[in-house]
Amino acid sequence: MPSPAPAPSITRPSRPNRPPPTLKRVPLLRLDPDLGRYLSPARREAAEPELWTVVVDISAGPWRGAGRLASEPAGIGAMVLRGLIARELRLGDTTSADLFGPGDIVRPDSDGPSSLDPPVRWTVLQPLRAAVLDARVTAVCHHFPELMMAVIDRINAQSHRLALSQAISHLTGVDRRVEAFLWHLADRWGKVTRDGVVVPVRLSHRLLGSLVGARRPTVSTALAELTRTQRVLSLPSGDWLLTGAPPSSGRPDEAFPAHRPARGQLGRSTVGQAPR
Repeated sequence: MPSPAPAPSITRPSRPNRPPPTLKRVPLLRLDPDLGRYLSPARREAAEPELWTVVVDISAGPWRGAGRLASEPAGIGAMVLRGLIARELRLGDTTSADLFGPGDIVRPDSDGPSSLDPPVRWTVLQPLRAAVLDARVTAVCHHFPELMMAVIDRINAQSHRLALSQAISHLTGVDRRVEAFLWHLADRWGKVTRDGVVVPVRLSHRLLGSLVGARRPTVSTALAELTRTQRVLSLPSGDWLLTGAPPSSGRPDEAFPAHRPARGQLGRSTVGQAPR
């Protein structure tokens, strides 16, 4: 009895491999002169020969190596020189996001496990160039603390922008949130033209929703209303055009409501104390 013919082999298309990041060493203050703004001319001249960093170029797409790039315990992290990164956290069926751009410092979560422990996803939205601020850079900062003060300024600015993004997500009306957030981006990356302020940040409606605390369909509806009233226009390039004035933030002298202690906590603090 003749043996059956062998089944034809199936050739599966291979997935294109993402090119590995390219590395090269460059003087850090040449890449980012503003980091040396607190150095005197003589101190800057002394620091420059010591302050070298590894520069990494990463193409757009999912970034699974974010933690490895900035994971050295004695290192500061990775500083964005060019490009744009989105960090997304998922809690239940809700995704929250924030953005990292030039000057921002990426450092993995160092708080350890948490009760909520949300999964995190990093995505390179625009081709990334980053400087690795490793233990060698930290050691140079030890001898030139003015450099570390500039780094702390960067981290403090990131914290302030994150707090402002949180305030924007509390605004009533998704159209107000989207418009305010785009003006928030315009403060960093906007370009003034005769037609208005162009924000060269390409964001999908889904990601924009994660940035302002809304669902994608609601963001699409809000953008349609902003387009109808000519307050925000989506350009063919994917950039945004903001017309008119930024939304008002209220009077600067307007008082915040006073905080009242919770019942049973008058005159004492329980933060950091073990439960009885």
